Amino acid sequence: MVHALKEAQRVIKQEGLIIDLRPIAHDATLELVTDDKVIPVGLIDGSKGKVHDAATNRALTAVGDNLQEVSRDRFIVSVNYESLQELIEHLSESSRRALISDQAIQLIHKQTKRKHMHLRFYEDVRLTCYRLK
Repeated sequence: MVHALKEAQRVIKQEGLIIDLRPIAHDATLELVTDDKVIPVGLIDGSKGKVHDAATNRALTAVGDNLQEVSRDRFIVSVNYESLQELIEHLSESSRRALISDQAIQLIHKQTKRKHMHLRFYEDVRLTCYRLK
Protein backbone atom coordinates (compact mmCIF):
# COMPACT_ATOMS: atom_id res chain seq x y z
CA MET A 1 0.00 0.00 0.00
CA VAL A 2 2.81 2.42 0.83
CA HIS A 3 4.45 1.66 -2.53
CA ALA A 4 1.14 2.28 -4.35
CA LEU A 5 0.67 5.63 -2.61
CA LYS A 6 4.24 6.70 -3.39
CA GLU A 7 3.73 5.73 -7.03
CA ALA A 8 0.46 7.71 -7.12
CA GLN A 9 2.29 10.74 -5.72
CA ARG A 10 4.98 10.37 -8.37
CA VAL A 11 2.59 10.40 -11.33
CA ILE A 12 -0.13 12.75 -10.08
CA LYS A 13 -0.36 16.26 -11.53
CA GLN A 14 0.35 19.12 -9.15
CA GLU A 15 -3.34 19.99 -8.72
CA GLY A 16 -4.46 16.34 -8.86
CA LEU A 17 -6.17 14.47 -6.04
CA ILE A 18 -5.62 11.14 -4.36
CA ILE A 19 -9.00 9.74 -3.34
CA ASP A 20 -9.37 7.32 -0.43
CA LEU A 21 -12.80 5.69 -0.80
CA ARG A 22 -13.49 2.72 1.47
CA PRO A 23 -16.15 1.15 3.64
CA ILE A 24 -15.84 1.83 7.34
CA ALA A 25 -15.33 -1.49 9.09
CA HIS A 26 -18.40 -2.29 11.16
CA ASP A 27 -20.99 -5.02 11.56
CA ALA A 28 -24.14 -4.52 9.50
CA THR A 29 -27.59 -6.04 9.81
CA LEU A 30 -28.51 -8.30 6.89
CA GLU A 31 -32.16 -7.85 5.91
CA LEU A 32 -34.57 -9.91 3.83
CA VAL A 33 -36.73 -7.44 1.89
CA THR A 34 -40.07 -8.51 0.39
CA ASP A 35 -42.97 -6.54 -1.05
CA ASP A 36 -44.57 -6.08 2.34
CA LYS A 37 -41.86 -6.34 4.99
CA VAL A 38 -38.22 -6.08 5.99
CA ILE A 39 -36.95 -8.93 8.19
CA PRO A 40 -33.55 -8.91 9.94
CA VAL A 41 -32.01 -12.31 9.10
CA GLY A 42 -28.36 -12.04 10.08
CA LEU A 43 -25.23 -10.02 10.48
CA ILE A 44 -22.45 -9.04 8.09
CA ASP A 45 -19.27 -9.32 10.15
CA GLY A 46 -16.97 -6.35 9.63
CA SER A 47 -14.23 -7.33 12.07
CA LYS A 48 -11.68 -8.32 9.39
CA GLY A 49 -12.16 -4.95 7.71
CA LYS A 50 -10.62 -3.29 10.76
CA VAL A 51 -7.30 -4.94 9.89
CA HIS A 52 -7.46 -3.47 6.37
CA ASP A 53 -8.42 -0.06 7.77
CA ALA A 54 -5.43 -0.11 10.12
CA ALA A 55 -3.06 -1.06 7.27
CA THR A 56 -4.42 1.70 5.04
CA ASN A 57 -4.15 4.25 7.84
CA ARG A 58 -0.53 3.21 8.48
CA ALA A 59 0.26 3.58 4.77
CA LEU A 60 -1.30 7.05 4.67
CA THR A 61 0.68 8.04 7.75
CA ALA A 62 3.90 6.75 6.15
CA VAL A 63 3.47 9.03 3.12
CA GLY A 64 1.37 11.66 4.86
CA ASP A 65 4.09 14.31 5.00
CA ASN A 66 3.50 14.87 1.29
CA LEU A 67 -0.31 14.86 1.44
CA GLN A 68 -2.79 17.47 2.59
CA GLU A 69 -6.36 16.44 3.34
CA VAL A 70 -8.72 18.72 1.41
CA SER A 71 -12.10 17.12 2.12
CA ARG A 72 -13.73 14.30 4.01
CA ASP A 73 -17.26 12.94 3.86
CA ARG A 74 -19.28 9.87 4.81
CA PHE A 75 -22.31 8.36 3.15
CA ILE A 76 -24.46 5.25 3.28
CA VAL A 77 -24.73 2.75 0.43
CA SER A 78 -27.42 0.10 0.16
CA VAL A 79 -25.82 -3.21 -0.89
CA ASN A 80 -28.37 -5.56 -2.49
CA TYR A 81 -28.33 -9.21 -3.54
CA GLU A 82 -30.96 -11.17 -5.45
CA SER A 83 -30.13 -14.45 -3.72
CA LEU A 84 -28.28 -15.98 -0.80
CA GLN A 85 -25.87 -17.58 -3.29
CA GLU A 86 -25.01 -14.17 -4.78
CA LEU A 87 -24.34 -12.78 -1.29
CA ILE A 88 -22.11 -15.74 -0.38
CA GLU A 89 -20.13 -15.46 -3.64
CA HIS A 90 -19.56 -11.74 -3.14
CA LEU A 91 -18.52 -12.09 0.49
CA SER A 92 -16.12 -14.94 -0.36
CA GLU A 93 -14.20 -12.43 -2.52
CA SER A 94 -13.95 -9.93 0.34
CA SER A 95 -12.78 -10.04 3.92
CA ARG A 96 -16.33 -10.20 5.26
CA ARG A 97 -18.64 -13.04 6.23
CA ALA A 98 -22.34 -13.41 6.90
CA LEU A 99 -23.60 -14.79 10.20
CA ILE A 100 -27.02 -16.31 9.48
CA SER A 101 -28.89 -18.87 11.58
CA ASP A 102 -30.22 -22.09 10.06
CA GLN A 103 -33.76 -20.85 10.72
CA ALA A 104 -33.06 -17.62 8.82
CA ILE A 105 -31.52 -19.57 5.91
CA GLN A 106 -34.71 -21.64 5.67
CA LEU A 107 -36.77 -18.44 5.64
CA ILE A 108 -34.57 -16.94 2.91
CA HIS A 109 -34.89 -20.08 0.75
CA LYS A 110 -38.67 -20.06 1.24
CA GLN A 111 -38.90 -16.37 0.29
CA THR A 112 -36.57 -16.80 -2.70
CA LYS A 113 -39.46 -18.36 -4.57
CA ARG A 114 -41.17 -14.96 -4.53
CA LYS A 115 -40.46 -12.64 -7.43
CA HIS A 116 -39.93 -9.47 -5.41
CA MET A 117 -37.37 -10.40 -2.80
CA HIS A 118 -33.78 -9.39 -2.12
CA LEU A 119 -31.20 -9.33 0.65
CA ARG A 120 -29.57 -6.08 1.70
CA PHE A 121 -27.32 -4.40 4.19
CA TYR A 122 -26.15 -0.82 4.52
CA GLU A 123 -22.48 0.05 4.10
CA ASP A 124 -21.04 3.14 5.78
CA VAL A 125 -18.47 4.60 3.35
CA ARG A 126 -15.76 7.20 3.93
CA LEU A 127 -14.46 9.45 1.16
CA THR A 128 -11.28 11.45 1.81
CA CYS A 129 -9.49 13.58 -0.80
CA TYR A 130 -5.81 14.49 -0.54
CA ARG A 131 -3.69 16.91 -2.54
CA LEU A 132 0.08 16.94 -2.79
CA LYS A 133 1.72 19.55 -0.57
